[in-house]
Amino acid sequence: MNHFVIFACVGSILLGVILREARGEVGEIVSGRLTSGRYDWQYGYHIHLDDSTLIVRVGINLVAAPGVTKVQLDRVQPEWEKEIERVWSNRFALMARDGSYPIVVDASFKRVSYQHDVIVKPGGGRRSDELNWHVMDTPQIAAHEFGHMLGLYDEYVGGAQDPEGKVYDVDSIMTSSPVAGRSRGRHYERFKQWFKEKTDQEDVTLQAIAR
Repeated sequence: MNHFVIFACVGSILLGVILREARGEVGEIVSGRLTSGRYDWQYGYHIHLDDSTLIVRVGINLVAAPGVTKVQLDRVQPEWEKEIERVWSNRFALMARDGSYPIVVDASFKRVSYQHDVIVKPGGGRRSDELNWHVMDTPQIAAHEFGHMLGLYDEYVGGAQDPEGKVYDVDSIMTSSPVAGRSRGRHYERFKQWFKEKTDQEDVTLQAIAR
């Protein structure tokens, strides 16, 4: 290995150390509103960057509508949470000049503070939306509605699609009635932009994590 390569490697390592130490831990609540035709909703989450991970936390307060019991809520909560995190967490990582940052998504229905209040209604097979779920909704539907809380549009005909660029993807979690829907790199763009602003790094990419 010649001297130039050695200096380049050392410089890269030092740069990573300096960036991490200078940045420390950064976190904040991010929220906003999205509109698409007749649809209008608010997204919101807490995003936190530590030395090695980008963590996105969403507190969801499930409110039982008349006809829904606590026993029913206690049964569906872990199923919904498990699927939400299966779809969204540790699927992609941010690749920056100072290292790799897996994106961990933490959905919780039992928090001190919440970003969203969701009314859970009886039955299932009916049309749910971001803040109105049904107690018999599949975990995949919960994961889909969770995507709206992250600031995402629908990706099917007739849905709340991005007015600046409609996307149609039958295998996406943001499709209609998802069964085995997947998250895509494009779904994490908001997190990438936030990371770039907080770290002053421009050359940042998203990379799928092998599972």
